[in-house]
Amino acid sequence: MYSVEKVNARYENSQCIQHQGNRASVQPYLRNGFRVKEERSGWWLLTKCSQAVVYLECPDGQRFTFDARAKLLTWYGGNRLTQAMVNRFVNDFYKGKLKIYVDERDFYICNP
Repeated sequence: MYSVEKVNARYENSQCIQHQGNRASVQPYLRNGFRVKEERSGWWLLTKCSQAVVYLECPDGQRFTFDARAKLLTWYGGNRLTQAMVNRFVNDFYKGKLKIYVDERDFYICNP
């Protein structure tokens, strides 16, 4: 497990797509993280949740990228991910309000 030295994060808005077609024409969207919210007679409503992509760098130069949506919602006790929450996470790290540790599979947030 490594201690993280640098943090950067990117917020990605949620998306909603209306699509006309069959199940096969929807598959590319499903592979890209969309889910079927509604389907009626070949009309599809596809949604994708907002995401927080974090970029972590260790002192030895190793870099890691993770989807941090679930971790941020748990850490800050929210039920909706926002740009402000992602910014707060980065700011809290640099102000020393939280520590981040990382391994090859996941990252861990804890109090300093």
